[in-house]
Amino acid sequence: MKPVHWAIVGTGDIASEFARGLKQLPGQAVRYAVVSRTHERAQRFAEKYGFATATDDFDAVLADPKVRAVYIATPHPAHFATARDALQAGKAVLCEKPVTLNARQFDELQRLAVAQGAFFMEAMKTPFQPAIQRAMELVDRGDLGPIRHLEASFCFHAPRKEGSRFYEPSLGGGGLLDVGVYPLSLAYLLLGAPESTDSALQMGPTGVDEQAALLCRYASGASAFLRCGIYGSQEESIRIFCEDGQIELLHLRRWDPQGIRWRAYHGEWQEEAYPTDGSPLSFEAEEVYHCLAEGLKESAVVPHRQTHAVLAQIDALRSKVGLVYPGDAE
Repeated sequence: MKPVHWAIVGTGDIASEFARGLKQLPGQAVRYAVVSRTHERAQRFAEKYGFATATDDFDAVLADPKVRAVYIATPHPAHFATARDALQAGKAVLCEKPVTLNARQFDELQRLAVAQGAFFMEAMKTPFQPAIQRAMELVDRGDLGPIRHLEASFCFHAPRKEGSRFYEPSLGGGGLLDVGVYPLSLAYLLLGAPESTDSALQMGPTGVDEQAALLCRYASGASAFLRCGIYGSQEESIRIFCEDGQIELLHLRRWDPQGIRWRAYHGEWQEEAYPTDGSPLSFEAEEVYHCLAEGLKESAVVPHRQTHAVLAQIDALRSKVGLVYPGDAE
């Protein structure tokens, strides 16, 4: 298959990281178009990362037959409408996490993607990372026995600045949507959907969740303790406790582990390095390329059922504390 001509919507930090990832895939990806709210911002981004065109006219990009895939890197509340427009135009869509503010919006987009025959995927890097894949291989091999407990945290400390997207309800702020999707998605990947979830959410002065601690229980008898936060804590960790041994992910950087170690209980640790040189987001673009080459409409690595399950879990957690976003009703 010919390389995919990509359009990026948004010019923030995550868009920059994805652009760097596309640069790592010269035989699979063409950096073609950039869309921003202003032409000047789009032009600066295009010049910096080597895109052919820059514009503030998203409709023109969707009408361009050269554009085959759209990567959405706008603030959370804009994901739904942007993805909807791209899917209606028949473009493949890779939308940054969280793909929508809630499960209802995602289900609407998923139905639209099916109706249009368009590829649709949440941009969730976790299952593509080499260290995570190695951990899954160790679990699947069975030498350490079945998983009994998972501990995963993604917490960072963001200053409470006026206008910060982390704390602004109108921008989908809060820890669950911004970083909670990572441990929740990993738990789903390893254990499936939980039977029950106990939660403790700390709400901040702007009305969004600043920290969350979750205890999930599964039909297998396993459990998971998950933490996420944007204020008052700083930790990234993944530990998997199996019946006969344990696995730890090492040197996490923005939920990007660079290594792994494991052992049978009372045995010696074994350690392996899995550095992710360049941008880890290249794995997502590579997955889109292969799915399009095979005529697939969703990824088996990040399937729609996983995205729905995680968003539905977050919806239930938000409902317990009355956390409603202005964009929820859209």
